[in-house]
Amino acid sequence: MRISLCMIVKDEIENIEKCLEYALPNVDETIIVDTGSTDGTREVLSRFEHDEKIKVIDAIWEDDFSKARNISIKEATGDYILVLDADERLFCQRENLEKKLKQSDKDVFFVPIYSIYENKEMSVSRSMIRLYKNINPHYKGAIHEQIHIDGNTQMGDVIDSDVAKIYHYGYSESVFEEKEKQKRNMQIIKKQIQEEPYDPFHRYNKGVMELMAKNYKTAMKDFVKAHELSHGVRKGFHNDMMINMIKCLILQNKYQKVIDFIKPLMNDPFFKELPDIYYFLGMAFRQLKRYDLAIKNLEKAIYIGDTDKGLSLYGAGSYLSLLEWARTLADQSRMDEAIEKYKQALKNPNNHNHNGQEEFLQLMQKMNKEEQYNAFVKSLENGKNNKPVIDETFKTQIKEKIKALINTNSIADAKMLIDEYLKLDTEDADIYSLNGVIYILEKNYPKAIERLEIGYTLDSTNDDLIYNLAYAWEVSGNKAKALKYYQALLALPGQSEDREILKKIEELSR
Repeated sequence: MRISLCMIVKDEIENIEKCLEYALPNVDETIIVDTGSTDGTREVLSRFEHDEKIKVIDAIWEDDFSKARNISIKEATGDYILVLDADERLFCQRENLEKKLKQSDKDVFFVPIYSIYENKEMSVSRSMIRLYKNINPHYKGAIHEQIHIDGNTQMGDVIDSDVAKIYHYGYSESVFEEKEKQKRNMQIIKKQIQEEPYDPFHRYNKGVMELMAKNYKTAMKDFVKAHELSHGVRKGFHNDMMINMIKCLILQNKYQKVIDFIKPLMNDPFFKELPDIYYFLGMAFRQLKRYDLAIKNLEKAIYIGDTDKGLSLYGAGSYLSLLEWARTLADQSRMDEAIEKYKQALKNPNNHNHNGQEEFLQLMQKMNKEEQYNAFVKSLENGKNNKPVIDETFKTQIKEKIKALINTNSIADAKMLIDEYLKLDTEDADIYSLNGVIYILEKNYPKAIERLEIGYTLDSTNDDLIYNLAYAWEVSGNKAKALKYYQALLALPGQSEDREILKKIEELSR
């Protein structure tokens, strides 16, 4: 089985190399269409062109994403085509992916996309086809293009996030404004509406853009128009549109309308299992001071838990609902209960950015409980309460990549990848061990020791980390500290007869 990666890019010098680092090990060929980069992207791509598995094509940008996509897929020779944007990172278990594709009778597949925003919040969507069979594929639509396989649109299968997932970094507000994507996309969408005024998908896309631009009333009008143009047929964008309509109402403080809008959705097989609608209901009932109903719905959201189904806000089924629950309790002056709920939210494994910590501090200051707050925050910093958001298979893949970079002396790239990893997980002892190794190689022993000590507080049984820490103390001249950690290493199961460690302890003991 062969997989072709197809991309279109323009002015992506900050992203393209990192995107390819993640993607290339998982594909058999790559076709990149550059639509007029002037920032050095083309020069970066020229370094890859010596590889016969990578083909770069220059094309004129015509305000039509489908035209550019079709140029790329026309050159694909793989059995399947994978589509990525430059500001995305692919995490994939190739063997498991092939197994999934062989078992499925579908031609198109949805890959979960985790969109990371500037404030490090995250949403998850499985509403975009990113992988499909190479059977006469063709894109239609100038923007938010749709794939047709052998002339037809098709219902797709879903790739589980533990097999493949995409992290998308392109929705941060600063990046969005910098690239002027909003202005460009809006021009294309309006042109599409003029050309095909009865296509509901164009109206839906305009509504999404208006929502991003904070034009909530206009966005709602576009969503309603898209619904009318659908003539009762549930389109592929329908589920995401409903969630976006709820967001528009929330952002306009129309809380009773939120409740009225959601009630019919609670009988829908899809929406009744989505934590977001109960989270939004909880918010609306709280604002209307109907506290019992607020807590009831927030509890339901937490019971369902976070999901990668539909356009779900990451945390709606966990810490975001816990924070809203805490606010509800505080509004009722049930302060002791509110404090405990804030703690649950901050300790929640999915709350990797400690969202809500500032408002919790303000509450504790009002109650003259800063000392209690400081003790709690210290326990958070010790790393014992938060667990990684990303799963073990993808963590392993990233760390293996870091090791490979270190082994090839690509230290700068290894550091960048460590920084990127730490955005998602700050409590992995292995990553601090690797970070320490880099500083040892740079002979920056104080910094190496600092990072390794953090790792040791997280996991005092990590033999690689302990060895690196002992070595760092040894080469920095503190033999007593080195001896302490070599002895700690020797005490671990299976290490008692390690001759190298025994020799080190004997030397340092003298």
